[in-house]
Amino acid sequence: MKKQTRPKVNLNDVWVVAETLLTAQKQLNDKGRIATPKEASLDKSNEEKEQHKTVSAEYNGFAFGWNNNNNDNDNDNDNDNDNHNDNNSNNNNNDNENECPNKPNEKEKEKSEMEIPVMKLSVRFHTLVEKFSCLELTLMMCQSRNHFYVQFQHLKQCIEQMCKHTFTPCDFRQILYLVPHFYDVSWKSIWIRSLRSNKRETKLIVSAKSDDDTEAQVDTQQMKQKFMCASLVDRRCKVFRDNMICFVRDKHQVNFLLVFFCYNPIKKLGVFYNLLKKWLVDNNLMIFDPFERREWHNEFEVDQLAVIPFGDLPEKPANELRLHES
Repeated sequence: MKKQTRPKVNLNDVWVVAETLLTAQKQLNDKGRIATPKEASLDKSNEEKEQHKTVSAEYNGFAFGWNNNNNDNDNDNDNDNDNHNDNNSNNNNNDNENECPNKPNEKEKEKSEMEIPVMKLSVRFHTLVEKFSCLELTLMMCQSRNHFYVQFQHLKQCIEQMCKHTFTPCDFRQILYLVPHFYDVSWKSIWIRSLRSNKRETKLIVSAKSDDDTEAQVDTQQMKQKFMCASLVDRRCKVFRDNMICFVRDKHQVNFLLVFFCYNPIKKLGVFYNLLKKWLVDNNLMIFDPFERREWHNEFEVDQLAVIPFGDLPEKPANELRLHES
């Protein structure tokens, strides 16, 4: 039996595929597949008919559910001039009551757009979420004892005792990539005293950052106020998980576009994968939205997803680097 091999990837073909997807993104059926030319023409005609209906309805005053009792009220009001104002006020109240249910609420729209569904994640990402929650709890307990600037080694020990997983600097840098505005990170020279000798070492210092913190507080390392609490930790954990899901969704969209045409972008395209991803994101190309379906595509392997990139750390002082090099 001969092994089935995938077709070779031609970069020009990929660009043609992407351009066709860009033109066909508005021609999707309810089934999630690209519409044929006949279906697309039917959809356009139906849209034009619906637009014509809505325009005529708005002109007649029925677009927001207004009552068609104006003629009856006018006939009754001709007999009585005293009841004319009362009937008009009642009609206006009825109109306002009928407008509200049919009009969409802007706040509800914003909430629905901002809500990110709970999606399936790999085991590595779940452990990173667990480490992040332990990091937040550790910083909250340190703030309760008036310790606002904590060494990374102390955080590492506490987190490993809580979650029973190793917490490395790479894990912390991945956390910084997803939520860089949550922490202030800096290097500080500290005296380490022992029975044999006293020496000065540069340690990585981490402190939780709130929205009220300013750059002056970060530079001078002034005393901060206690702001970490259980409800805030829950909100920050939700933000972290949502950012992680959005990161996976970004990978999912580009991967699905090419798997849809039997391509494997991660292994065969190489550097071109990043260029194609940027082009698709800039053009707002959307084919399969997992947030609407509340699931990933069948051919998208979440467990084999690439590792989260590392966030930036401040540069270590040159004196400390020379000591380590020597």
